Amino acid sequence: MTALTDRFSCAVDYARIAHAAQFRKGSHIPYIYHLLGVASLVIEFGGSEDQAIAGLLHDTLEDCGASHEAAIREQFGDAVADIVKDCTDGTAEGKASHTDPEAKRRDWIERKLAYLAHLRADLAGLRLRQAAQRAGHRAGSGKPGRGRGRVRSFYRRA
Repeated sequence: MTALTDRFSCAVDYARIAHAAQFRKGSHIPYIYHLLGVASLVIEFGGSEDQAIAGLLHDTLEDCGASHEAAIREQFGDAVADIVKDCTDGTAEGKASHTDPEAKRRDWIERKLAYLAHLRADLAGLRLRQAAQRAGHRAGSGKPGRGRGRVRSFYRRA
């Protein structure tokens, strides 16, 4: 079970204040409800407090501005700030620079494609780390048929 500290409460307040004027698209539901839902899912599926805090703050740079990165890093640490940055496909400033609908659409497509490429690269690296870790555990267990070949085949699937 994930133990939540005052850091989590501070993150709820940070998200509430940063997104105070925002609502879910097409509704009058305050945006904080989405952020609380994300954090709740992180906790429900065994995430750490840092991951839950990042869930609360995951849209801050994208919706409230890049200037929040330094504050998030200072208040909640590098691990949280890095997750938030990894979840961001653009900043509020970048999105605001496109005024006509066609430019906004092109920007959205470009941001999503770049984000998917980023995820693909991260997934490949994650698979390599997981395979290496598993191979290391197997090698130490004395079980045959595991090792570097398995790491390579696991990595190729990424």
